[in-house]
Amino acid sequence: MSSSLWIWTTIREILYQRYDHAVAKSRKIQQSIIEEGTLDADSGLEFEGKHASIRRMICDLIEEYGRHAGHADLLREAVDGRVGEDAPWDYLPAWYRE
Repeated sequence: MSSSLWIWTTIREILYQRYDHAVAKSRKIQQSIIEEGTLDADSGLEFEGKHASIRRMICDLIEEYGRHAGHADLLREAVDGRVGEDAPWDYLPAWYRE
């Protein structure tokens, strides 16, 4: 394997690991919020003296993720060479393997 291919393969693996870690952490936080029944509690973000609810923040994140997923696909395709929405065929996220 050439050194440049090794570097891109390593970077791809690191990015997938970081993404999987962020997803797992987010799911734990959201699960605890749901179990505590605090979706409608004020978030820590303030704008003009008002706080959006945690529910609103999660909905905004879903909207932003959907809006920018296409941009992330362009970057991912440039890194791993696969076209479309799928990760490599043999890829399983950490939360699925556990």
